[in-house]
Amino acid sequence: MNQELIKEREALGLIANLFREFKIGSLLNLANISRTKGATPLELTIIFNLCFQGKNLFEGVIRNKWIELNKRHVYGFLNNPYFNWRKLLFLLSTRIYLVFKGLNSDPDEEVLIVDDSPYDRSRSKFVKLLAKVFDHNSSKFIKGFRTLTLGWSDGNSFLGLDFALLSSPKERNRYCEADDRIDQRCCGGIRRKEAVQKSTAVLPAMVKRALTVTRVKARRLLLDSWFSFPKVIHDLLEHIDVICMVKDHARVYYNYQGRKYRLSHLYNNLKKRRGKAVV
Repeated sequence: MNQELIKEREALGLIANLFREFKIGSLLNLANISRTKGATPLELTIIFNLCFQGKNLFEGVIRNKWIELNKRHVYGFLNNPYFNWRKLLFLLSTRIYLVFKGLNSDPDEEVLIVDDSPYDRSRSKFVKLLAKVFDHNSSKFIKGFRTLTLGWSDGNSFLGLDFALLSSPKERNRYCEADDRIDQRCCGGIRRKEAVQKSTAVLPAMVKRALTVTRVKARRLLLDSWFSFPKVIHDLLEHIDVICMVKDHARVYYNYQGRKYRLSHLYNNLKKRRGKAVV
C-alpha cells in the first residue's frame, strides 16, 4: 500500500475519533448542516483534515486519486448558504471549553482576545466580495479579505469562538459584488451583509454572541490599538471590561485634573522623571 495513503488514512482515523468524542454528528444537525446531494457531512471529514496536511482543497481532495469523492459534492457542501457554520463553531467551542474549564480553576485568568489579519487572495479574480484591503504589517494594499477573529484564552491555551471574513465597506474598493439571488435572511445572506461592514461595527455583536451563546465566563477583552476608538470601547463595556493599548488620535482628548489632553501630552505629563518617583 502506498505510504502516502497510509498516512492519510491514519490522519482520517484521528479526525474520526475526534468527531466521535465530541459528537460532531449531533452538532451538525443542530447547525442545520445535513445531507443534500452526494456524500453526508460525516463522509466529508476529509475536508477538515486538510489544514493538518498542509494542503488546499484542490491538492487534498480534487486531485487526490486515493479519494473517491466528487468535487461537485464538496463545493455544494461548502457553498450551501443555509448551513449555519457560526452556530457549529459555537457549539463545538462550548464543548471544548468545558474540557479546558476542568483543568483551570482560576476564572480571573480567562480572557477574550480579538485580532484581525489579512487573507491574501492576490491570484483570485471572481471571488464574491473580493476587495482591496490594507495590510498593516506590510503597510500596503492587497487583494483579498480581512479576517476578524474572536477567541478565548486562559493564558496557556487558545480557543477560537467566532470569526468574520470582511470585505471593504467602500463599494469602489470591491472587485466583485455578492450574489443577489441568495436569500438575505439565510446564514449566507447575513454573512454577506456583515462582510461589508467596518470591523469596529462587527466586533460588539461578536462579543455579545460569544458571551450569550457559549458558556465562556471571561471577564476581560484584550484589544489591539487599532480598535481603541472611544465609541468601540463604550459599546464593548456594555458586555465586558476592556484592556487595550490606546492610540494617539488627533481628535480624542482625555480629562485629567480638570483639563483635556491628547494622549501624547498626557503621557508627557505623567511619565516618570528622575528623582520624582513615588514610593
